Amino acid sequence: MALTNYDKLIARVASGMPVIDPMAKPKSVDADDPGPSISELVLTFSAHAEKHYVKNGTPTSAVQCFQSCLRLLRELYGMMPARDFGPLALKAVRAKMVEGDPKAKDSSGNRCCSSRNHRRRKSPSRLTTW
Repeated sequence: MALTNYDKLIARVASGMPVIDPMAKPKSVDADDPGPSISELVLTFSAHAEKHYVKNGTPTSAVQCFQSCLRLLRELYGMMPARDFGPLALKAVRAKMVEGDPKAKDSSGNRCCSSRNHRRRKSPSRLTTW
């Protein structure tokens, strides 16, 4: 099989076709393209969550928690390209979540984005160690 791959490589070189380096990183087609925005990713994930987090044919409370937390993300950074979203932005979203969003409640009336749900983290400064 290795000989076959070698033969293909030699044939490409002999015919003048470009040789593709398997170790090369893919280049962006347009370097000016910012990629998807945070809002676009939120919409895509929301559609996924509504299909994936279902129990007995109805969405679970996790979907409502996702939506309320993603609302904060979209309000703060919706128009930002996702590639520019980094640890400091994540820290700001987390701080807003810890403050709590009065609209962030699941179907049973429990708060989704509150400090009660984020106590497992030892320190918010851990986010800066990425």
